[in-house]
Amino acid sequence: MQIVVLGMHRSGSSVLTRLLNLMGAYLSPEDKLMRPKPDNPKGFWEREDVYKLNERILNSGGGSWFNLVDFSWDRIDTDQRATYIDEIRYILAGMDSHRPWALKDPRLCVTFPLWREQLEVPICVHIHRSPLEIAKSLSERNGFPLGMGVGLWELYSLHAIRASRGLPTICVRYADIMADPVEAVRLLFRELRRLGARGLRLPSQTEITAFVAAQLRHHRNDAIEESRFLTESQRGLANAIAYDGDWASIEFAPSPVGLESQRSYLDAQTYRSRLSELEKSLSDSHACQVSLSNQLETHRNQSEQHIAQLAQEREHTEERLSTLQQRHHALEQAHQSLEQQRHEESSRVGRLEGQMRRVAADIQATRESWRWRIGDRAVRMAEIALLRPRVRLSMDNIQDTLQSAMAEQGRTLRSTTGDRIAASGIEDKVVTNDPGLARSLRVIQFTPPKPRNPFFFMVGDMLSGMGVEYEYCTDRDAVLRMVRNSGKDSIVHFHHLEPLYHSGIKHEGAVKQRAQDLLGFLKSLKAAGARLVWTKHNAAPHDRTYLAIDEALEAEALTLMDRVIVLAEGARAHLAQSIDAERIAVIPHPSYRSYYGRPLTRNEARARLELPSDAFIIGNIGEIKPYKGLERIVDAYRRFRTTPEGQSSLLLLAGNPGPKDYVEALGQALPEGVRLAARDIPETELPLWLGALDVAVFAFEDIWVSGSVILALSYERPALVPDIGFLDEYVDHENTGLFYRHGDPQDLARAMAAIASTPYRMHFQYMCRVFEKKHALPNIADLYLNLYASIRRQPSRPPGTSD
Repeated sequence: MQIVVLGMHRSGSSVLTRLLNLMGAYLSPEDKLMRPKPDNPKGFWEREDVYKLNERILNSGGGSWFNLVDFSWDRIDTDQRATYIDEIRYILAGMDSHRPWALKDPRLCVTFPLWREQLEVPICVHIHRSPLEIAKSLSERNGFPLGMGVGLWELYSLHAIRASRGLPTICVRYADIMADPVEAVRLLFRELRRLGARGLRLPSQTEITAFVAAQLRHHRNDAIEESRFLTESQRGLANAIAYDGDWASIEFAPSPVGLESQRSYLDAQTYRSRLSELEKSLSDSHACQVSLSNQLETHRNQSEQHIAQLAQEREHTEERLSTLQQRHHALEQAHQSLEQQRHEESSRVGRLEGQMRRVAADIQATRESWRWRIGDRAVRMAEIALLRPRVRLSMDNIQDTLQSAMAEQGRTLRSTTGDRIAASGIEDKVVTNDPGLARSLRVIQFTPPKPRNPFFFMVGDMLSGMGVEYEYCTDRDAVLRMVRNSGKDSIVHFHHLEPLYHSGIKHEGAVKQRAQDLLGFLKSLKAAGARLVWTKHNAAPHDRTYLAIDEALEAEALTLMDRVIVLAEGARAHLAQSIDAERIAVIPHPSYRSYYGRPLTRNEARARLELPSDAFIIGNIGEIKPYKGLERIVDAYRRFRTTPEGQSSLLLLAGNPGPKDYVEALGQALPEGVRLAARDIPETELPLWLGALDVAVFAFEDIWVSGSVILALSYERPALVPDIGFLDEYVDHENTGLFYRHGDPQDLARAMAAIASTPYRMHFQYMCRVFEKKHALPNIADLYLNLYASIRRQPSRPPGTSD
């Protein structure tokens, strides 16, 4: 037997269902039974899954348990209806194995038509309670106006009556249960037996009274009070349900007043909800305004401090510039004085040499005269006759003395001039920064004027300041004209070659053709007399899409180069397998400190970036691109985070975003403690981001030397690097960083823990400072100046010459 309890919320359906349960009707598995709540402490005696399913059905029809005005079966499409029926069948199949059973949920009053189709032998037990008592209970629990509660009762009742027509039906009055629960249960048991229910029993008086207590009935009213809140049709419906017993004549015709009261309440709730949202939005806006105001004030204060600091730095710089200008002026005057003295000494020596030459000429003329010859011959004949050696005459002594005096005068002049130069303190500067050497050089760098990597123009700009005629150009015709029209031997310097034929092209044939065009351009430069220099940064480009083309171009380009610059000694040995070692020059990568400006303190940088001041922060500042191996860093950090050293740590990944799919995939896999800032970071902010780090971390797949590593060391941040390429020529293990096994995230996590727990962080920072001084830009620029000068002194290599 299948018993369905139909009754409005707060109508007593829970009491009725529990009494059916005491008769032996099965309700639900224990884990699916709804738990008691303060508004129903004796329990609801209904299934949680049934309540949720019915609420979904109501929502699909445009309503809810308290909004039946908008509900319509027509709004539920065929597929949704089929899904709901499948779920109903599943629930009923489980209950049918425990017949007789009872099913209760107030929403069944409305959704019962969908359940009825799946039942075999249902009995509907309606529970009736005074609509005003129901309205008062709803008002206390939910805050509904009484008119809203009465209107809701009316709709629930009409839906239940219409849905259960034609089925065996029993009506139980809540007032009868509260007045005499034992008698009410006896009558209900008798009616159920009469309708064919089997497997039930009549509970004892003790069982019934132990559950039903009169004090559970909190709301009562009289007929006069009902007349104030119920319309005539609503009172008629209540009487028909409770006393007439003839429900066949009841039509589904809700009273307009009831519908209007519900509609008014629902509209008011909508307005209240909207008002609440607006108030919250206004509150959030106000809070945001306050926050922005505070941030603006903070930024203003920081800007004022920064401006004051810049003013101090400017004043200091101007003072230093003034001192340097005075020193330069003094050195210029000293140089001019020395030049004048040298000129005067040279003039004096010239006059003395002229006088000596004239004296020597007079002596020579005397010795060549007839008188001298006759006398000299007579003396020689006498010497021969007397068998005596030749006697030195006064004229011989005079000539020797003149020659010795002239030689000594030259030595004295050179010694005196040298002593004066040494005494002035400028001898080294004259030798090192030879302006004549610098002005004799002309270098054309075939690189955009301001590429993303400042290394490409830092050296050139410094050499320009030293007097070198240094230009940037990527117009091939213009470069050829400059080379052909130059009265000097032009040097054309290349950095990465692959962007000159890779960039913006996705077709292999076009890439190959552009590579051949580039080789033709190199050969034209050689034919015009240019000396070619190529800085080879890595074994292969970061983008390996056209590796075969890259290798073929490199092999031929190497034969055209007068010099190939590499950034590490290890690279020299690698490249010596392809070209003559004499054409390979090793010049280290310069520090970036002079370009990007002063480093910020750790606390200052973290305050500006709103990062925790006490966290151990590991970071990778650069570009968010696949060759950087950032996903391997994240994997290692996930392991490091579980260690005691990593619990209060943070991983910061910041820089210009690369391929969109790579950045999105990286962002979806980030564990706790990782912050990703994939945005274009201005050059002026790099000291800020680097200053916030404790250590920089790198996980290249394949590289020789990395500018990102040099950038970190330039700003006194030790580096964690894989043991690949020639990074060991820049990173000194346990001094400026730590090495870990390439491709081993566990070993990288170990390195993170080791540097986080080391007591020697100040040592790492100090050694990074030593590195920065060693790789300072002026030192590197001198090496380039000497290299260019050495190329000028050697003949140009003819096009196509092989080693």
